[in-house]
Amino acid sequence: VPIGVAVLPPALLVLADLVRPVLVARYALVALPATVVAVTGAAVRGGRVARVALAVALVAALGTTLVQQARPYKYEDFRAATDAVTDAARPGDGVVFLPLSSRVGYQAYVGRERDGVVPTDPLLWKDPVAADRIGGREVAAAAVAARVHAARRVFLYGTDLVAGAVGTGAADAAKARAVAGYRVRWVRHFGLVSVALVVPPRNPSVTPICP
Repeated sequence: VPIGVAVLPPALLVLADLVRPVLVARYALVALPATVVAVTGAAVRGGRVARVALAVALVAALGTTLVQQARPYKYEDFRAATDAVTDAARPGDGVVFLPLSSRVGYQAYVGRERDGVVPTDPLLWKDPVAADRIGGREVAAAAVAARVHAARRVFLYGTDLVAGAVGTGAADAAKARAVAGYRVRWVRHFGLVSVALVVPPRNPSVTPICP
């Protein structure tokens, strides 16, 4: 039983990762207690073959860990993305989340460091706790443009609008329309999270950053 519980969760994650990148090391922590029991039992009660198998498994685990760490970060690095926002933010800036759920990752790290400026969240109506909903609740689509335009500069956090990856929902569409025509200062990618700093255009002839 311990061997089954130790092997099954990581094996299923690896198989799923072959189809879609979902494997994050912490997801396999559920198998850790069973792994400890299985390894301890094999080391104490097993023979030479069991000890050799454990040594091989240990080398394989260390090798795969090193390979994984050396690969480019392919998941949501919310810590780095949030640090990029607070490091570059100035008083009067705002941050807009696309999709809305990316606010959860941002709020997990924002404010932990005393350095930097925390931009306003102009579209937030109720935070996730008050709204009892991941990402919280935002203002109605009709109020999005006015709130976004009140900010001096805007950080687009989550989906990269420059790549045209805008959701089809009314809320995402309203956000895209609100920043249409804004100039892109920079775009940075942190795994699957993108942060773009955009500013209002100097003149109406500027090419929009999104359709």
